[in-house]
Amino acid sequence: MYEQIVHGDYDYPSPEWDAVTSEAKHLIDSLLSVDPDKRFSASDALRHPWIANRDRVASKLHRQQTIDGLKKFNARRKLKGAILTTVLATNSLTGIFTKKPKEPGDIITDLIAETTPSLPVSGSFTGEDTPESAEIQHLTQQLLDYEVKRDWPNYSKLCHPGITGFEPQGHGHMIKGLEFQRFYFEATSTSPHKTLIMDPQVTMLGPDSAVIAYVRICQKLDAASNSIHSFHSNESRVWQRASGVWLNVHYHKSGISKTSSS
Repeated sequence: MYEQIVHGDYDYPSPEWDAVTSEAKHLIDSLLSVDPDKRFSASDALRHPWIANRDRVASKLHRQQTIDGLKKFNARRKLKGAILTTVLATNSLTGIFTKKPKEPGDIITDLIAETTPSLPVSGSFTGEDTPESAEIQHLTQQLLDYEVKRDWPNYSKLCHPGITGFEPQGHGHMIKGLEFQRFYFEATSTSPHKTLIMDPQVTMLGPDSAVIAYVRICQKLDAASNSIHSFHSNESRVWQRASGVWLNVHYHKSGISKTSSS
């Protein structure tokens, strides 16, 4: 490869370059010339017909392969921003109870390599009860209530079929799909308990996507000792709206810590 670079040995393979105009190829050749006297400067490039007369010279044909490639890249970039926001928000909340936040490690890279849902990255934090923030908080509380009630039909309706997530039970592996959660719904629980969302923080990543980070408080009655135990965990969820319907597409859960009993 080094020798090819030194000698300017390259070509325009088919079919990738078939739709590219000769003017565009000439500009590339001029910019990559190994002869300094022939190599284009920035000023030369700006005066080239392909740039100076772009409307007349540049091809009007947009190759679908190029568009698909750009969409794929953009989707991965957007997802990375959303998941980074999720992990950082969870780590921020973890600091309330622990001095050292958890390291996200390689989970971002792993997740992006596995899935590419389209999520906008430009976002704004809102701690206020805006309509969007209130809706995301309501949906999240509803999702947790369905989990407590073991209401699988309604719970699954709020989740994307390809949902991904990280939780202690996954032992560091990314969980994909709903089958992992479904197992816990089918397991019965005889101890009454209630789940509350505390300190919710909503970040709107765009008009149709959002991240919520919160502390989850679980109050549970131990029937054997007739005592009430309280537990907390830090969670964050990515929501995306499609065709007017919000769905949970990713989640991140910390370990559960016991806070009190009575």
